[in-house]
Amino acid sequence: ALALTGGDAEAARAHYGAAVAHDPNFVEALLGLAVALAALDRADEAVATARRGRELAPDEADAWRVEAEVLLGAGNAAASVATARSGLARHPEFPGLLHALGNAYKALGAATDAREVLRAAVALAPDHAAIHASLSGACLDLGLGREAREHALQALALGADGAEVWDNLGLAHMRAEDHPAAARAFAEAVARKPALTPALANLFLAQRCLADWTAAAASA
Repeated sequence: ALALTGGDAEAARAHYGAAVAHDPNFVEALLGLAVALAALDRADEAVATARRGRELAPDEADAWRVEAEVLLGAGNAAASVATARSGLARHPEFPGLLHALGNAYKALGAATDAREVLRAAVALAPDHAAIHASLSGACLDLGLGREAREHALQALALGADGAEVWDNLGLAHMRAEDHPAAARAFAEAVARKPALTPALANLFLAQRCLADWTAAAASA
């Protein structure tokens, strides 16, 4: 996954860049360099580097995954779908590629397709926290609050602790009109990423709903 940030990304770029300079056909280094470049918002270089790695190693499923993820990070969801599907033609049961395809479908607004693909990925990799988190988001897009909550909770139980997972859990609780639980989840999201504007807005809404619910209960 494209998870490097800040100084870690720059250090990774330098490390993998040196390895590629020494051996331009070192596939693992090319893929690592692509991820680092993507984290540094050097999208064009990241895509070109990932593509080079994939062209050198078309039989490596991870090479297709990295290219698909880098393309999605660069804002080209349609190309990400095409790349992931090409990779899956060679590696039909690789969870990382199914995950990449599901995320690309979700970015295109194809939530039904995203959920179907991500459910297949979870079946192959039930202990993969990030896939459960992505599936939670796809379920929310389809209004499936209970399923979204189950997968958000599973992602957290498996070690995911990002603001977006907590925000998804809060949204799922809101759909169930469990405003106290929603407010707690949104507060966890904001604590982890204060600049996450949707979580801030959701926290405000949940607190307002909770206040209205408390007032209504008191007057009943």
